[in-house]
Amino acid sequence: MKNIYYLVFMLISMSCSKKETINVFEALPEERIGVKLEELQNKLLESPYGWKVSLPTSGSGGYGFYMDFHEDQTVDMFADLNIETAAVKGTSTYRIKWVMYPTLLFDTYNYITMLQDPTSDVYGGESGSGLKSDVEFEYLRSTPDSIILRGKKYQNELILIKASQEDKTRFEEGKYGEIIESYQEFFVENKNNYILINKDGVDYKVGVTYNHSAKTFAYEALELDESISTGASKFAYTIQGIEILTDLTYGGVTLKRGLIKQDGKLYLYDADGNEYMVFQNANPLTPLKFLFNYNGTYKSIKIEGPDLPASLPAGVTSSFNTVYDGMVTRFSYSNRVIESVEFSLLNSTTAKVNIWYYSGTTRFLADASFTYIYENGIITLSNYTPSVSNSNWNSRISQIGNFVNWLQSGPFRVDWVVSSDPSVEGIGGLYRVDDASSFFYGKLQ
Repeated sequence: MKNIYYLVFMLISMSCSKKETINVFEALPEERIGVKLEELQNKLLESPYGWKVSLPTSGSGGYGFYMDFHEDQTVDMFADLNIETAAVKGTSTYRIKWVMYPTLLFDTYNYITMLQDPTSDVYGGESGSGLKSDVEFEYLRSTPDSIILRGKKYQNELILIKASQEDKTRFEEGKYGEIIESYQEFFVENKNNYILINKDGVDYKVGVTYNHSAKTFAYEALELDESISTGASKFAYTIQGIEILTDLTYGGVTLKRGLIKQDGKLYLYDADGNEYMVFQNANPLTPLKFLFNYNGTYKSIKIEGPDLPASLPAGVTSSFNTVYDGMVTRFSYSNRVIESVEFSLLNSTTAKVNIWYYSGTTRFLADASFTYIYENGIITLSNYTPSVSNSNWNSRISQIGNFVNWLQSGPFRVDWVVSSDPSVEGIGGLYRVDDASSFFYGKLQ
């Protein structure tokens, strides 16, 4: 009976209680969402001179922008996609929306949309996905002078840094395009660029390369054990220079940005603000012996046109010049013209020499082969075999003359060849080990 009374009492008590909702937060969810949306909107508007913006893509390199957001939800924009987007201000619209997070959406077509355009003809990349970039960005955090957002699909960070009045003026005066062109011109005019980085008490020449089309910046360094260290990063142009967007670290030095000063020289800066002047080496920094092989980057050295008879690359002095010029003359006396001469490594044991020439309007090949040993950049030829493909080598032996003797005068050291003509690049040579002033040379292929 007591149990029955107790149950009745509990039911009466429950029926008399009012429902209460306890809010463990200081504001309702919709209020908190509104606060975060307003925070992002206010941050975008708080920079009176707009923002300097960078964004790496997942399908290519990095890209730079200038953005100035307005209360009417329009945004003015410049971009480093090309010279036109750097010079012509584009205006489009944006929205702030809650999509799991406060989110910035560029909701009409603009320069940032071009990076994800599915039509590859618009700005490259893959058909259907472009350069794999976003137009929706989740708000992560901010500082007094920056906003950090993240692409919704590809997760790349869109970083906004407050621009100064001078920055805005330079963008609007078309200086952005001039900055871009200055870097293109620098790397066209200056070859074999490197900086010096001290690692474990040793100064290393660290080669730096720049790819404007891919928007990548890379390094390459030869280690003491003759291994090669490499690294690459995406970069974006800024109104001052270039900004390295992803990790690019060698020997504990993390490179972050580049600047061409008034002296016309390029300087790189690391994460601690240390400065590294960019120098130029006479030769490519990677020894050719690491690149020249039957299965390497290059496998042949070729003397060729564009004119007939084929002439040696300009601006190079070698005692081999006399050997070659004599062969050209002898062919000419027999009413034949040399089109090309090529030394190539066919496989791991066989080398071949091809001489292509014309008699009248008919093209002929004279060839010979050798067995070779290639050790530590030294090629030793043996087993000279003339007329491999046909009888032309033997038929033309009086015209080929002492070129055969020169080919048998090795061994030869494989190395780069420097021309006094700055327009002549990518030249490799076979240097006689016992006489470095005598070397066969031509375009590496």
